[in-house]
Amino acid sequence: MFFKQNKKLIKALIILFSLAISSKSFAQDNQDFVIAKVNNKIITNSQVRSRLRYVQITANFKINNSAEQKILLEQIIDKMIDEELFLQEAEKLKIEISENEINQALETIALKRKQNIVQFKLFLSKNSVNLKQFSRFVEAQIAWEKIVESVFVNKIKVSDIEIEELLEQGGLRADKRKFLISEMVVLKNSKNSNSEEFVNKIYQELLGGANFKEMVRQFSVSLTAQNDGEIGWVGQGDVDSKIYQAINTLAKNSYSKPILLNDGYHIFKLLDAKVEKNIDEKQGSVAKNIITRNKLNNMAKGYLMDIRKKAFVEIL
Repeated sequence: MFFKQNKKLIKALIILFSLAISSKSFAQDNQDFVIAKVNNKIITNSQVRSRLRYVQITANFKINNSAEQKILLEQIIDKMIDEELFLQEAEKLKIEISENEINQALETIALKRKQNIVQFKLFLSKNSVNLKQFSRFVEAQIAWEKIVESVFVNKIKVSDIEIEELLEQGGLRADKRKFLISEMVVLKNSKNSNSEEFVNKIYQELLGGANFKEMVRQFSVSLTAQNDGEIGWVGQGDVDSKIYQAINTLAKNSYSKPILLNDGYHIFKLLDAKVEKNIDEKQGSVAKNIITRNKLNNMAKGYLMDIRKKAFVEIL
């Protein structure tokens, strides 16, 4: 039975899991059980519980009722299934992730929290977040970056015609306003009917002060998640008209309402804005980078969907 076919079973499990989260047995660390098998690997209750704690603490994600809890748990389990698939695909492609790479990534996360690695590990321990399990999450993100780089980067070609078309679209040369933006992307597909409800919940949490970077790191399906969702400086001709209309009216450090595009629901954060008096010869390079990023994102998303379709998920 493939991943998509197991979705009903996963939803049934979520209901049981939601009930278990408030019980005494769930709170005991020594009582663990297997939630799912992803091909030949398992995801356990303790792993999901540890991730849930981390998300709630770092992202300031508030759960007000059982329905919201169910949605959050479903997203966490989906994400953990994807991460297990990343690691399995990396092994299949003989891509190695060293302990040093994982440690460097952990240090980077600590620095973003304005902590050193010792303080960050103590923070995880105090909040009952298993360091080994958290390191596996980090390893999965590194694995996906390496997979995308090894499979697609050298295949991407950008023609001069594509660059010229992008420069002309939306009157890039006429629009001198630039926006520094970050994004969060929640995938919309048939396997998750709660995508819209979930992204609206995230939007409300962000308005209430939730940590955007942690939300991005935990839930965004875009490759920009590895850079806290940051896209960079864009102008009118660089982005979809729906995106430009949304960011053009934003105040600094505010969020757009969720926007449905071809690849899912997007929430944008405006980090900064400026007006360029002159548009120089760097336009071509900027346009090429934008086209490359868009092609890479599309290829990576297609590749992930193919991996998901082939995956065997068994609920125990």
